[in-house]
This record gives sequence, structure tokens and C-alpha cells, in this order.
Amino acid sequence: MTNRIPLIVNTSAQQIQELPSNDSLTGIKNITATGTITASQPTCLLINPLNYTHNSGTNNKPISFETAQTLVGCTTSLASNATVTTAGITSITVPTAGTYMVSASISGINTMSNATDNTDQIRFCLSKSGVSTFPTVSTFPTSVFGNRTAEEFNINFTMPLTFTANEVFSVHISHADTSSAIIQEGYFSATKLH
Repeated sequence: MTNRIPLIVNTSAQQIQELPSNDSLTGIKNITATGTITASQPTCLLINPLNYTHNSGTNNKPISFETAQTLVGCTTSLASNATVTTAGITSITVPTAGTYMVSASISGINTMSNATDNTDQIRFCLSKSGVSTFPTVSTFPTSVFGNRTAEEFNINFTMPLTFTANEVFSVHISHADTSSAIIQEGYFSATKLH
């Protein structure tokens, strides 16, 4: 099979020409012999949140994860105990602008001693590049860490969101007042849709 040289429009010369040998096509990584473009969509999956007890003192601090199970095109960041709940992987940075499907889930157990009627509502939220809760606080429904001591709970969200290139985002819990819980399981992911 013969190698082919792509044609370009040279508006200065008002001609269609072959792509000069020192130039490249921006944004195209690989073209297969059948003519289809093969490119990986940026995606990231963080799993195994590092156990910690959440209470009013850890409101709005990013949740840390132990493992980047899937990491294609995105980057992740580690943080120290000073800025997060537990040191570990706390954020995802997307490489390109676009619409991403963001999904997260956590579960654990209520740790309030003698809790019999826990009505302290909390929110499991997303933060984005300097915005403490994105898109808005009311985007995320309220929930509770169970109604009884040692009761299990789970909270999750999934939504398509538009990001610019190099946006950094993380997940956290907010609005805890009197309640407390051990966060034990979950994940945090983002996949570019288009």
C-alpha cells in the first residue's frame, strides 16, 4: 500500500496543495488504513476512598482515593492531610474542553453514638477549579448518614458537565452539622462524551 499525503487548502495561493512534509495535522493522532480515526476519549476512574470519619470539621474537604483504576488522557493530583480528609488522590484534571459524564458514589456507616433520629442533612458534591460546589449547591440532593448508629448508607450522582481544558475537579461532603459517618467505599469518574 502506498503512503498518501493529505491535501490542504492554501488560502494565500488560492490552491489545494499537499501537506508540506514539515507540517502536521493538529488534533489527529492516528488514521488507520481504512480511513477511520482511532482516538481514545479522556477518561478517569478513581476507586477505594481512603477511610475517614466525616463530620462538621471535614465539610468541603476533598475525598481522597487510593487507586486510579483507569487513567486515559486525564491527570490526577495527590494532596496532603492539611488540605483534605486523608492524604491520597483527590482530583481529576481533564486535558481538553468538552462535555464529560461525571459520576461518583460513596458509602459507609453512621458513627453517631446513640443516634435514633438523625435529621442532619448532608450533600455529596462536586468542586471545580476554585468553585466550591459546581454547578450549584441545589444541584445535589440532600441525604442523611442513616438514622441509627452503625446504619449503612450510600450517596451518588451522575451528570453531564461541560469543562474547559485543564479544569480540575474533586468530590466532597458538605452541610454536616451534628452527624458523623465513616466513609468506606466508592468511586469518582469522568469520561469525555464529545
